[in-house]
Amino acid sequence: MKRLCSLLSIFVYPLLLSSCDIHFGSKHYDVPWYFVLILALLLLILPVRLLISENKRASRTKYTCTKCGEAFYPVKKINVGGLSNTTGYRLLRCPYCGNLDEMPPSREQ
Repeated sequence: MKRLCSLLSIFVYPLLLSSCDIHFGSKHYDVPWYFVLILALLLLILPVRLLISENKRASRTKYTCTKCGEAFYPVKKINVGGLSNTTGYRLLRCPYCGNLDEMPPSREQ
């Protein structure tokens, strides 16, 4: 559902582009459509770029299974998409035992 909403928003945002009126105090400003386009592109591209770079970094990190103790690299991109906190734990599935849990980064690199 999230993917469908994301794809729809990517295709709907360009249809909403037009010039907009900004009222700041008693002054009136007309902002051209290309400034709106630049802002929309920045708001779409920057978070995607940050997510891609975070996934690349996490896929180069070795994680240890909490159940079987095996160290592994995430094999699928979808496995790397889990949330991470400041300690580096990620929600991953172990390729050896199939355990789905928050895996700590391995101490051995």
